[in-house]
Amino acid sequence: MPTPSLIPTLKIEQPYDSATRWLIPSKSEGGAAYLVDLAENEGWGSCQCIWCQTSYAPLLKKGVVPIRTCSHITDARKKFALWAVNAFDKQDKNKREQD
Repeated sequence: MPTPSLIPTLKIEQPYDSATRWLIPSKSEGGAAYLVDLAENEGWGSCQCIWCQTSYAPLLKKGVVPIRTCSHITDARKKFALWAVNAFDKQDKNKREQD
């Protein structure tokens, strides 16, 4: 009997134009997507969404690390982590095959 998955399967996607830049679809605005740059703000990230522009970014500019971030940055971090793990795993497998 198969065990039900407790964690939904995430589709692993590719970065937008560099490893730290991801295009993340909006959950509330159909068809909209926001560019997230995980390297901006010394690694705290940036997003084009209104919430980030009006709440998150101003705090970072003042040197305050916000307690929360937008869902787009959170999603980009998850996608980046999955992408990086898979890239390193593939690299390790290729290295083992060569040895």
